[in-house]
Amino acid sequence: ELGLSEYEIMFQNNDIDFEILQTLSDSDLQSIGITSLGHRRKILNGLQKSSTEKKQPVTLVQIVSSKRTRGILVILIVVFAVLIWLIDPEQAFKDWIYSLDLSLFE
Repeated sequence: ELGLSEYEIMFQNNDIDFEILQTLSDSDLQSIGITSLGHRRKILNGLQKSSTEKKQPVTLVQIVSSKRTRGILVILIVVFAVLIWLIDPEQAFKDWIYSLDLSLFE
């Protein structure tokens, strides 16, 4: 994402996974061979940005406010309304319970 994939091998050679990467300092990055100050800043800024984004919880209002989500919800409501109209829910539930009883005794 940051365009710094050439450093992947350095992280692998030093057994640095994402958890450890989040704790590295500028001097740590320099000690494993990342000499470019600009690249070290990009990595540290990217890690800082990703850690602040993860701390913000997503609310139900944000999820439902998406146009795609609303479209999917409308489709689901229509599908369930049609199913309820076509199928008697009580009878479907009784049939399901009956099928469970038969499978238990097999």
